Amino acid sequence: MTRAADIKVVSLAGDDGKRRSVAERICGNCGARGHVPSRGATGRGMPPEAINRMFRAKGWELGIAAFSERCPDCVAAAKISETMEEPAMPEIKSPNSIAAIAALPATAPRSITPDDRRLIFVKLGDVYDDGAGGYVVGWTDKRVSQDLGCPLAWVSEVREQMFGPLKANPEILALLEECRRILDKAEERFMAAQRQHNETVLAISAADKRLSAEGARVVDVFRGITEDMDRTRAKLRKIEQAVLP
Repeated sequence: MTRAADIKVVSLAGDDGKRRSVAERICGNCGARGHVPSRGATGRGMPPEAINRMFRAKGWELGIAAFSERCPDCVAAAKISETMEEPAMPEIKSPNSIAAIAALPATAPRSITPDDRRLIFVKLGDVYDDGAGGYVVGWTDKRVSQDLGCPLAWVSEVREQMFGPLKANPEILALLEECRRILDKAEERFMAAQRQHNETVLAISAADKRLSAEGARVVDVFRGITEDMDRTRAKLRKIEQAVLP
């Protein structure tokens, strides 16, 4: 994808004589120039992605640098040249199609080159701790291969040759040990909280029984007082009836 910084905006006169800002591309092969609008209908500048889409729609081949960009004519010429240079398929005379296909030359996968090894070695030097025998935190063979855009097997091969077998990362081991300690402490706190909970439930249950017993005793006392008051009132009425005329 071409970066926005690669887009050049120039001012050109239109058919009506008015000058307008347009995006310009220059072919890195023949020097031909191509132009598309750089502003939308509202007059605001269009994003680089939209400008690049218009160039591609016209047949331009965009690259990461100006010298690698090609105009539609050069793109078409390159395709014709590639078609003409393609080797002809060998004529298959044998009626056995499986044998014929097997006889065709196979395209072998690209082998690792000295330059590939050098680039991988340089990257490993940045992210591999040779003393500890492992990667720094966050890095693995897979991440190195993704970062460099090369096969994972290449990274593993170079690392084995240059640094030896991969050992456990001490920082990761330390983190695992710290996690274990935190988990052990959490389990201890959980067990202590559970014991406290059980003790509280038992205490509440015992207190509830005591309160129930005390409540029953108070009810009995009030009942006795009420009965005494009723008997006293009855005696007073009898006295009043005997004394008063």
